[in-house]
Amino acid sequence: MSFDGRTVSYTMSVNDLGAGLVLLRGGSRRSRAATFAFVAGMLALGGFVLLVLRDIVGVGLIVAAVFMIAVFSSPWLNGRMLSGALSHVIDKPLSVAIEEDGLRSSAGAASGILAWHGIHAVHEDDRVVVILLNPNASWAIIPKAAFGGVEHVRDFLQAIERHRVQARQA
Repeated sequence: MSFDGRTVSYTMSVNDLGAGLVLLRGGSRRSRAATFAFVAGMLALGGFVLLVLRDIVGVGLIVAAVFMIAVFSSPWLNGRMLSGALSHVIDKPLSVAIEEDGLRSSAGAASGILAWHGIHAVHEDDRVVVILLNPNASWAIIPKAAFGGVEHVRDFLQAIERHRVQARQA
């Protein structure tokens, strides 16, 4: 894993994939708040049904709510759920390079370019950087460890933003 100022080379683990999916799902405060409210409501309703009516439905609601908490917050579980479908990139050499016309992604013999105007957004948390095609689809999930330091992550993100602004102005 390395970053030379233009290209970041890395391998994505199942946990990195999961962290990216958790970030993608909870990218906004509104979605996190809505998920929390829904799960809290299910827990409260399940507890009420279980306590007052002594019905097995309450147990089902509580189990479903606990499962939702795990799905929405566990990088490990999220990564495991999609690892089969994305096995061609898990633990394989990957790279993303900043070029004049966009970001170039390489995975083995395959490569592709995402034009600057095609980047919907870039999100980050303490573990990964996620480049989005639209609000619900990631183009790249890059572990921050690949950059070798927070200053390199910042440089990479600033370069992307500079190019995106230039593309909008052109």
